Amino acid sequence: MIIQRRCIRAKQDIPKETKIGGEMLTVLRPAPKGSLPPKYLSKFVGKKSLKEIKKGDVMRFEMVGEGELLK
Repeated sequence: MIIQRRCIRAKQDIPKETKIGGEMLTVLRPAPKGSLPPKYLSKFVGKKSLKEIKKGDVMRFEMVGEGELLK
């Protein structure tokens, strides 16, 4: 049996310096190595993107700055 894990991805294009809303993100399979599981979804909501994020991109902490996520 193959288990496919889910990860957080951009549901739409997110321009640089945009405040990320929950409707902009989704959880999909497969989860590439180093991707973040759904439990971290809330860590992105309300944060500003540090770079342009394309639809379908796997979300990573450095896209909003690690310091931002610790606040």
